[in-house]
Amino acid sequence: MLQRVFTHQIPSIPLQSMITCSGWLSTIRDHGGIVFFQFRDRFGTLQCVYDPAEFHDIDVHDLKPETVVSVQGILLERPDGTKQPTDKLGHLELHVKKVTIHSKATALPFQVSESHKINEELRLQYRYIDLRHPERAHPFFVRSEVNHLIREFLRKHDFIECETPILTKPTPEGARAYIVPSRIHLHNFYALAQSPQLYKQLMMAAGFERYYQIARCFRDEDLRADRQPEFTQLDIEMSFIDERMIQDLIEQLVRQIFTTVLNVNLPTFKRMTYDEAMKRYGSDKPDLRCPLYFVDVKEILKKAGIAVFEASLNNPGHIAVAMRLPGRASDLSRKDFDQMTDFVKQRGASGLAYLKYEAEGLTGPIAKVLSKETQEEIIAHTDLHHGDVLFLAIGGADRTYSYFSALRELLRDRFDLIDMQWAPLWVVDFPMFEWDEDGKRYQAKHHPFTAPKSVECDDLLQWVSRGYDFVLNGYEVGGGSIRIHDEEMQARIFEIIGLSDEQAHAKFGFLLEAFRYGFPPHGGIALGIDRLIMLMTGTKNVRDVILFPKTQSAYCPLTSAPNVVSSDQLKELGLELKKQPTKS
Repeated sequence: MLQRVFTHQIPSIPLQSMITCSGWLSTIRDHGGIVFFQFRDRFGTLQCVYDPAEFHDIDVHDLKPETVVSVQGILLERPDGTKQPTDKLGHLELHVKKVTIHSKATALPFQVSESHKINEELRLQYRYIDLRHPERAHPFFVRSEVNHLIREFLRKHDFIECETPILTKPTPEGARAYIVPSRIHLHNFYALAQSPQLYKQLMMAAGFERYYQIARCFRDEDLRADRQPEFTQLDIEMSFIDERMIQDLIEQLVRQIFTTVLNVNLPTFKRMTYDEAMKRYGSDKPDLRCPLYFVDVKEILKKAGIAVFEASLNNPGHIAVAMRLPGRASDLSRKDFDQMTDFVKQRGASGLAYLKYEAEGLTGPIAKVLSKETQEEIIAHTDLHHGDVLFLAIGGADRTYSYFSALRELLRDRFDLIDMQWAPLWVVDFPMFEWDEDGKRYQAKHHPFTAPKSVECDDLLQWVSRGYDFVLNGYEVGGGSIRIHDEEMQARIFEIIGLSDEQAHAKFGFLLEAFRYGFPPHGGIALGIDRLIMLMTGTKNVRDVILFPKTQSAYCPLTSAPNVVSSDQLKELGLELKKQPTKS
């Protein structure tokens, strides 16, 4: 048999050549004795012409779609009337001289060409069939190219690629970890690494200076469209650097990825403080493609003479913000506003206040309780024009920002309020700590190994960290910080978040000890590969860019994992279940 040819190589092969292609039969059509079938490999499709009169041992009529074959034939140009300009090989066809069947397919659970119409759980159960569709496979070609570019770029910048342990020590911070029992050390457990955080810091102590890893990470947390229990991140750590040096490096890398893979020149990476992002967009990962933003109207409403407003706004932790929706007053009905009210109520709001600026002035449920002076002040302060809608939100900052930013995204999607394709952003100057009301303690905003900018202020909630996030189109794609490299400062941070000296040494003693033996200043970042590929390929679900993902309930339809283990396996691990499980 001739050497196999991939379909992407065919345009460079002369006509009349005898070639062999190997792959799948996708469709079969009988045109009055001459049979046409579509051949497919991972690069594309090619029409094949088959004359049954030339074959006595094989009848393609008996073959089902997705049968695996090798076809040998002569490459010819299609007749003018049959050329397909939308197909890369639509001007060519293979006149088959030999067919070799490698594996016959039976009736499929669904047709590859119609996999987009099938419910997700069935597609994931037969993921290997689903991935035969070119659109399903495309993200993994992109992913492969991105990984190659990452390695090539970082190698040129003197980074060393290393692998850190996946089985590691359980620690109290971060998301919930997956726990793995040890057979050798009975009643002791490993944790699957949530990230290589401590290991990469120790690599700086080892003098590696520039480390990277395309790392597998694991978190046992509630899932959503952009989150999976196992995920991949580009992990980077550098010594003797500052925030801007890391950010500039990542900008160069991301620009090169977008230019090479998508032929896209990204715009300027904007920089915004956490405080500005929250006050203007209600989110620390704002989508800057959307022109809607918040305006502070607290002082206007405090003096409006409305008792319910005053009662709320006299609380120092409460805010009042407005969001202008230009030119849509005539597009929104009472039913629309009722639906939006239900939307924000599901996210913690008590209701939704809004105003329309119509020919007769401001209208809406709260317009009648606002004095003319207050209305004019609101119009001027929010730059309101005739035909605009103004939404108002009042209440505690965290809750108000949460539901109002969700409303902003709802309006963005409904009215397609996107004024650019890509909007990269650095969010900087995060708070060092936040208050956990349930636990009645401070906790680190990023993680407890992040260095503070200053420790002079007595109010811990005013401390600013040296953390930074890379945001793209409203998604947090990466996050990092300059780390603590001093034992005394690290011990102080542990104390603030409620870890006793004994607890800190029990959990992180190996890191604290390393500080004593010469630890360089260092920092790093982790980029979410899955989210980056999700954005680059235009899908809104991270499962589309993971080969064998879990469902939203962290279940694998393909392998039926998780599942029960035998009593012998449990006994070997020194474990016993309180209740006998049933097989899922």
